[in-house]
Parts: sequence; C-alpha cells; structure tokens
Amino acid sequence: METGNVIHRTQIERGTTALYVSSKGDLTVWSNLQKAYAETDLVISSLTQWGDEPDIPHFLTVDTYFTRIKEFRSQIADLQRTNITVPEVIKFYSDDNDVIIKWVGRRIQFSKSSELWKTLMGYYMLILSKEQAGVERALGSTFYAQGGFDRRQLLDYLERKILGKSYLERCQEYSSKVKTYLENNYLGGSTDVDVQRMRDEILYGALNGSDVETGTLWFSKMTKFLNVLKAIQDSLALDTVNGLQEEVENMTDALIESLCVMVVALILFPLVIIAVYRLTSRIQAYAQNLQERTRDLDVERKRSETLLFELLPASVAQMLLNHQDVPPVSYPAVTVFFSDIVGFTAICSRSTPMQVIDMLNSLYRMFDDIIDTFDVYKVETIGDAYMVASGLPRQNVDGHASEMAAMALEVRTKLSVMTVQHLAGESLRMRIGMNSGPVVAGVVGHKMPRYCLFGDTVNVASRMESTSLRE
Repeated sequence: METGNVIHRTQIERGTTALYVSSKGDLTVWSNLQKAYAETDLVISSLTQWGDEPDIPHFLTVDTYFTRIKEFRSQIADLQRTNITVPEVIKFYSDDNDVIIKWVGRRIQFSKSSELWKTLMGYYMLILSKEQAGVERALGSTFYAQGGFDRRQLLDYLERKILGKSYLERCQEYSSKVKTYLENNYLGGSTDVDVQRMRDEILYGALNGSDVETGTLWFSKMTKFLNVLKAIQDSLALDTVNGLQEEVENMTDALIESLCVMVVALILFPLVIIAVYRLTSRIQAYAQNLQERTRDLDVERKRSETLLFELLPASVAQMLLNHQDVPPVSYPAVTVFFSDIVGFTAICSRSTPMQVIDMLNSLYRMFDDIIDTFDVYKVETIGDAYMVASGLPRQNVDGHASEMAAMALEVRTKLSVMTVQHLAGESLRMRIGMNSGPVVAGVVGHKMPRYCLFGDTVNVASRMESTSLRE
C-alpha cells in the first residue's frame, strides 16, 4: 500500500506540474502544485520499505530518490531560465514510476496462491491503468493550456487513453470487485459524463487559444476518476493483506498439524514430505495454468476475429464484432459471376472422396490467387460452384463489369492448362455465367453468418451459367 501511495502522489504531482508548465507559470496552478509537493513529501517520508535497484543511482535509497525529486522541483521553480517542456516533465515522473511499478510486478511472481495471484494481478493491472490515466490527465491539461494539440501530441494522448482503458478491462477480468465498484461509484455519474465529454473535445475539438481554467477543470475531473481507481487500489491491497494473513494462519495451522503427525508417525516422515511437495507443486501449476489459459484465450479470440474477417467483408465483420446490427444494403450496379465444373458428377463417380477434395482444393486455390489481383469479392463456394461479385461491398460503378470480365478471361486461361491429376488425360472444363445489375446484400444467420446476395441479377447470372456453352 505504501508503494501504491507513492505512485498515486507522484502521478498527481506530475499532472499538476505539466499543467503549470503548459500554462507558462499560472499562479493558481502554482499554488496547487505547492500543495501537491507537500502531500508527496508526506508519503515518501513515511515509507518503511524500499526496493532494490542498484543499476539506477537515485534509487539506491529513499533519500537519493527524494533528493532527485527536489532537484527537479527547483528547476520547475525557475521555469523561465530552465525552459522545461511538458514532455520532459512527463518523462521524469513516468520513468521513476515505471521502476516502482516493476517492483510490484516482480513481487507478484513470488505468489503461490491462485486466488491471491488473481488479486495481485488485478492490483498490478490497476496500477498500470492509473499510470496511463495519469499521463492522459497531464496531456489533456496541456491541450487546454496551449489551446490544442499537434499530430504527435494527439497520437501520444490517444495511445495513453487506449492503454489505460485496456489495462482497466484486464483488471476487471482478474477481479469482479473492480467492475462492481465502478458501476456503483463512477459509471454513469456526472464525473464520468464530464470526463467522456472532455475526452471527445480533446480528440475532435479545437480551441481558440489557451484555456487554463478549463484545463484546471479537466485536471480536477480526471483526479476524481483517479481517486476512484485509488480507492479500488486500496481495497485490492487490503484484500491482499487479508489474504496473506489468512494464508499465514492456514500455514501455521497446517504446520502444527504436520508436527503432530510427525510426532505420532515419525516413520511416515518421507511420505509426508512427498505429499507436501506435490501439494505445493499443484498450487503452482494451477496458477501457471491460469496464466496460460488467459494467454490462450487472447490468442483464440484474435484467431476467431481473423477467421471472421476471412468469411465476411471487413466492414460487415467489424460491425458484428461491435455487436451492431448489419442492415441489408442495396447496390445499384454489380456484376455477378457463377461457374461450375462440366461433368463434375461423372468425375466424382470415378474418384475417391479424398481425390475430389484435392482436385477442388487445387482449383479453388487457383481461383483465390486470381481474384486477389482484381477488384472482386468471393461470395461463396458450394461443391464445384464458385460465386464472385464485383461492385460490392466496395462500390465500383464504372469498372465492375470490366473487372469481372478480365477475371473470367484469366480463369479460362489458367483452366486451359489444368488437368485432373488422378485421371490420366482428363482435363477440367467449366461453365461460366455473368450478369450485371442491381442486387441487395446482407448477412443471413447468427451462429454461422453468411454474406448473401439477392435479386434478379443473381438469378439471371445463375441461369446463364447453367445454360451456357461448355468451355
């Protein structure tokens, strides 16, 4: 908890200092900065433990760390001479906070209890989220103080905002207590509404000059948000302490029982040692397995998203991932292509199922390589039938017919040299049908959604294919 308090106070000092620098020495902000200094000094002076970081000189002791902060404060006090910038302020405090946060991460590795490990991971993710939100607060204050952002500053702000949100979501995965607390004490409240409004203003708005007063308001609102996170952080820290105490009590009871058993049955001592070792190993294995499952879950989620983008157009897939309804879309000018293999049933009767699959796989790979070079979209394949469209989902009013015709000619050229490998002397022939006109496209189904086309244009193209001359 002491480490968390130091991080929290330096985050506030960082944000206030950034606002002071960006406001070019506003006296009101300077007064708030003096208060922040005093509160930071209090938590640092009350530290009873300190980490071990021999490679960083000013982290050797609390005194060396405190001295470095005071030296930096003296440069801020002489701002007109030193000309310190906001990025330099953020880097100074953030670099030190990163070191302290790493201490927390290293200590989590020594936890052997699965439940305590989850609480500690939630605590660690919350500290990371607070750190990013603290930098976001400082950058947002700069936005109002200087009257806007350049491109680099906007990207930096957006990165911090996204990282803070991502870490907070991960924290809620490890501890349901976090989500409950946010819903009861922050989400939907006036502070949440104001922060979201001002975030949108920073991302999309533009100011007509410096506005230190609004910058101070932003700082105040974000501080309230950070205070909510600090309250959650303290609660998780208390849960950790209670969990440790409970573990100590449980271990003490277990030790007493073990001693009694050893006195009563000393001859069974080797078996008891083996049992304790196996029990400890299982607990460690469970914690490691939980971490691996979390990582595997992220991998599978990304794999599922990738597969969805392969099955559906990118715009449609993104709407489904966002849990949005996908309304049907009418396209005024589209060319639809159908094809199938002549005598496919006869070929199948002379082939094994594996040979049929290999033949279709070779054919469709050739098709897929071709369509990648044209402005067309592969709709679906059913057996030996192949359906392609041009002009959707990206409309191509003037070139859809020429793109499809060029693709069809390329297919004919490549098909002319293909043979059925397992049937000597047997070549593939194909029927092709195309038609241009309006279509309606939409997603059909929920568990296995399909992107389907409807309209007379589709029907005519299909009939042209089924009644066309054999190639």
